[in-house]
Order: sequence, then C-alpha cells, then structure tokens
Amino acid sequence: MGKTTKEKVQGWIKSSVKSMLAEEDGAVYFYDIKGGVSLMLAWIDGETESENKFCHRKYTIEVSVRKTGSSSFAEEWTYIGEGTTLQNSDENDCFATVADCLINMVALYLKPEIYYMLPNNEQIELLSEMQKANFYFNDFDEPVADLRQAYQETKNEDELKVIIQRIEAQCLAFAEFLGTQSEEMQSMINIDDLSLGIKEALLKDLS
Repeated sequence: MGKTTKEKVQGWIKSSVKSMLAEEDGAVYFYDIKGGVSLMLAWIDGETESENKFCHRKYTIEVSVRKTGSSSFAEEWTYIGEGTTLQNSDENDCFATVADCLINMVALYLKPEIYYMLPNNEQIELLSEMQKANFYFNDFDEPVADLRQAYQETKNEDELKVIIQRIEAQCLAFAEFLGTQSEEMQSMINIDDLSLGIKEALLKDLS
C-alpha cells in the first residue's frame, strides 16, 4: 500500500462514504495501516441532527482507529481511542480534520522508535532512554515524544520556537547525562555536538 499520507486517508474517506451513502447496506470499510492497526468506517447506532448528510434513520457513519488482532471479523475489532461521527463540516474541509485526528491517534499508538548510534558505537533508542533520564529522573515535566508530536502538529511559528527550545533543553540534559555515565564518552565528543546530533535525529523525519 505504501506510505500512509494525509491525502491518501482523505481520499479513502471520500470514496468510502460515497459508496456507503449510495448502498446503505451496512458495509464496513477499512484501511490497513501497519502494526495490527486499521482505520474503519462503519454505520453505528446513534442519531444526529436530521440535516447531517452522514446519517440514515437511526444510524450514522463513524470513523475510528481499531486494533485488528482482536478478531477475524472487522466489526469486532477493538477501538483505539474514540471514534468520530462524521458531520457535514468534515466534508466541507475535504475530511482534512478527520484525517489529522486519525493519523495522530495511530502515531501515538504505534509509538515510533528512533535509534541513535553513540560515539562509542553503542546504539540506543532515543525516545525511551530520554524519557527514563529526563522525565523520570530529572526536572522535565513532559516526555520528549510528546514534544516531538507537538513539533509535528504545530503551525504557529512562535509556538514552534518554544517547542524547539524545550526539545533542545532535553537534548542537552540527556547529552550531559550520557557524559556523566562514561568518561570515555566525554573524551570522544563535545557535549554540545552530541546534543545537536540527538536533536537532529529526533526531528529528522518530521515536516
């Protein structure tokens, strides 16, 4: 299927709801992601405003993220987070808001791993190691994974600068932590350079 993008998810929603509204046969549509996770469109019980295009009698169309390993029947897949009932306003923005919500939910569930090679050739997983060092044992009040997601989602430039500063602070603290664990590490690389390398690894694939 290739890489999942916002545009692909929007296109899937658009084409699927068109078929669902035309057929009205209770069909379930799903979009396989990875890691045992799929997006799902299904008719569910729940009345909405009568002018809502995406309801029929007492049923309405819900879009959700489901864990697919719980059953061989799509209707029995378990929810990840809460489903969203489609509204006319969603169609007005080409389902962009709904797509963003779904993709963010999947990203949180899958919890991406970021591996980084230290100067001593030891490979570590940054998100988990930084959380242990900074969030659990230092004074930082939010995991770097949350900051990374906020960086990806934020459009406001002033807010983005603040998020980058928070990420940089955590990278420096973690680099200093690594330095205190090994004199060899201190002799191999400048702490500021190590901090910069960690930051670049964290933000490498984010838009």
